[in-house]
Amino acid sequence: TVEHEELHAGVGTLTARDWFEVDPASSTPACPFSTGVLANILGRVAGQDVAVMV
Repeated sequence: TVEHEELHAGVGTLTARDWFEVDPASSTPACPFSTGVLANILGRVAGQDVAVMV
């Protein structure tokens, strides 16, 4: 399940608590593959670099 929240104009969050990359035992879950894919796709759509952070 992926949830989207708009924090501010141009700033949003995606939350995926049951994502395939998330290690439930980790105190700081990370999704390095998905972060890279999203940065590439969103950057191509925007026509410029975008920041995607974990």
